[in-house]
Amino acid sequence: MELQEEWWKSSLAKEIHSSLLQKELKLPKFSGSSPQLMSRRCLVDWLAVICDRYRVCRTARHLAVALLDYFMDRFVIVEEKLKLVGLGCLLVAAKFEEQEVKIPKASELNRYITPPGYTMATYLKMELVLLDAFDWKINLPTAAHFVEYFLIGCVDSDDLNSGQPIAETDTKNYLEKYTEYFLEISLQDYFYRDYKPSLVCAACIASSRICLPVSPPWNDSLHKVTQYTWQDLQPLIQVMLRTHTMDKNPSQGNVSPLSAMSLSSSSPVTPPTPITPMNQVPLINQIPNTAVPGQVTPNYNNYGTQLTWMMYV
Repeated sequence: MELQEEWWKSSLAKEIHSSLLQKELKLPKFSGSSPQLMSRRCLVDWLAVICDRYRVCRTARHLAVALLDYFMDRFVIVEEKLKLVGLGCLLVAAKFEEQEVKIPKASELNRYITPPGYTMATYLKMELVLLDAFDWKINLPTAAHFVEYFLIGCVDSDDLNSGQPIAETDTKNYLEKYTEYFLEISLQDYFYRDYKPSLVCAACIASSRICLPVSPPWNDSLHKVTQYTWQDLQPLIQVMLRTHTMDKNPSQGNVSPLSAMSLSSSSPVTPPTPITPMNQVPLINQIPNTAVPGQVTPNYNNYGTQLTWMMYV
């Protein structure tokens, strides 16, 4: 997003926040129809390990997953190339968000994939395919881009913990850690792509306040800074807290957010839809070039050569 460090503390914070809100309205439409969605969770978890290893910043890792989701949503990718696409998204995101010294070196990323890995030229070519697919417009706002600004109002002097006054500094530190946890939860399922990143971020903070617990769960400062009411957040909060409960009690099973919205703790888990075999999925040059309002749609004729390389080399 090319923002200065700690922009949320600067005099331009409100203007930058306003710009982020405008950009999230222009995000591509996410259909959730990719045949690779069954592999998405493992791929995102794998990228998280790499991000932790290289200490990639929060905004870069969230942008990498956003690029991955939107790219997978528009193009068919054979299973063998999914990790290459994921690493390409990570490299593009890191180069956009990170300090140069912290950008993972492509040559070192081969240790995370089956030997012999890929050449530098292959990684660069993958990055170009991604940049072309997004028309070089990769400044996509994510929940991570809003969190520091929203956390400014995460604790009020009137807030209570179990009915007792709270220590603002300690409570804010715990809230920040819990919010980071819920932000990670939001990366694990494509369900959250149906919501504005700013709303997802606000729900992460509200869920954190409930878990600590801090009352009221949503204070006036947060309402003012996020522009969301408690009613706006409730559907997402229910899903996040349900996921949190399952993390604490793994015996309840791994239920997706889509199921968590409607299932009680005693309800049966609906089996996932089987993935469509790759030999039944049309090749990229057979996908209709149908424009969707508000979605960045590439010219498939121009991308034919690049995407053929991506799928078969």
